[in-house]
Amino acid sequence: MNGFTFLGGNIDFYCIMQAYRFQLTSIALISFIAVVITIMMPTRGRKNDLTDSCYSIMEQAPVQNALRASTKEIKKRSARVVRVAYFPSESAQRTGSGCGHYMAIMPDGHRVDVTADGSCGFRSLALILGMDEDRYCTVRKRIANELLEHSENYGIEIEGLRLAVPHWDGSDEFVTCHDYAMHMLRYPAARDQINEVALHAFAKAYRLRLHVHIYRRNGIGAVKRDNTIVFE
Repeated sequence: MNGFTFLGGNIDFYCIMQAYRFQLTSIALISFIAVVITIMMPTRGRKNDLTDSCYSIMEQAPVQNALRASTKEIKKRSARVVRVAYFPSESAQRTGSGCGHYMAIMPDGHRVDVTADGSCGFRSLALILGMDEDRYCTVRKRIANELLEHSENYGIEIEGLRLAVPHWDGSDEFVTCHDYAMHMLRYPAARDQINEVALHAFAKAYRLRLHVHIYRRNGIGAVKRDNTIVFE
């Protein structure tokens, strides 16, 4: 028997369900329709709101792009400026190629000489970062990692070599950007000439504006600043 005794009477739920089956089904159906209508009505009303929002976003896009560009320019201008001095050799002044000597320019403006062992460029970069010049190996590794991670930003295509950079021995030959970076990682203490690719990667890796002041000798032998190259 599908029931139980309550207050002395026997209640059969099955019979009750059978008797009111149509009414319960109708109530359930009406409730379902009401829920669906409640859900659908706000959605139809929001279509215009969504469209207006899309137009609003499209109208704001140029403004947002301009703000991003302005913010990027402000960050670029506010980047800390560091400086080194470069003194080309006499042959470099005559031919436009060859080696020279780098010196660090400290924040107060005075120049500090470094060991002239072929790695003076990297040594000068270490000094302007506040490190000892003998820690130039750390700078070389940081530059190498920057070249490996963002090689597409450096080098040019020369004689079939994609992303070619000047050879580290200072000759007129070229190597790939990847080979140049791997060389610096394998031989961090090597006495290599620094080049413009490494200077550019240094500025990017440390988020600095690097000013390279080029000094030349004039006709009477006096040293004079001739040009400034900015890497950022």
